[in-house]
Amino acid sequence: MEILLILFLLGLVIIVVYILYAVMKWIFQTKARAIRVSLSFLTVVAGFTIYQLFFLKLEFIQSKVYPDLYLVKNFPEDRSVLNKAIKDFVMKRIKTKTQKQLMDSNPSSRFYQYYKSYNPLIFGDSGTAYFIDNEEDLGGMVVEDLSMYMNLKLAVLDKTVCEDKTNYCAQLHFFEKGNIVKTDIIYIIH
Repeated sequence: MEILLILFLLGLVIIVVYILYAVMKWIFQTKARAIRVSLSFLTVVAGFTIYQLFFLKLEFIQSKVYPDLYLVKNFPEDRSVLNKAIKDFVMKRIKTKTQKQLMDSNPSSRFYQYYKSYNPLIFGDSGTAYFIDNEEDLGGMVVEDLSMYMNLKLAVLDKTVCEDKTNYCAQLHFFEKGNIVKTDIIYIIH
């Protein structure tokens, strides 16, 4: 059975390569056609680049199931810009709460990269986007658990007591590939 599958996939690859060869041969038969196709390709690449640079904005999506879980969508590749955006988001949330709300609640938050799997397999993972509307599913045939996505963890905010033991602080731990790379201290109550 496996041999048939391998032969089928090999045949499919050969057909795709032949079709690409035929199309490329047709495109480059005339110079004008080659120029038109090249310009069309460059226009698409330029349009995609402009869209990526100017129209995609960083987005924080709060989970409807876990209020402390935020998924970060369309984040920049530069980690320092991403970390600053997360810290600014946390500071904005802290400033909107009163001192009593901050004392009574735990302002902890978890930040993960937004990831939606388009895996066609039934038993494949769904990605972190699953946790926007669903709780962790630890039983059954398909398991969805946030610990499966440790490499997509970006930051964790934890409330703690400051070194002077009179004020409350929050530690904002930044992660890369599941490991803490930086910790910032945020003073909550002065």
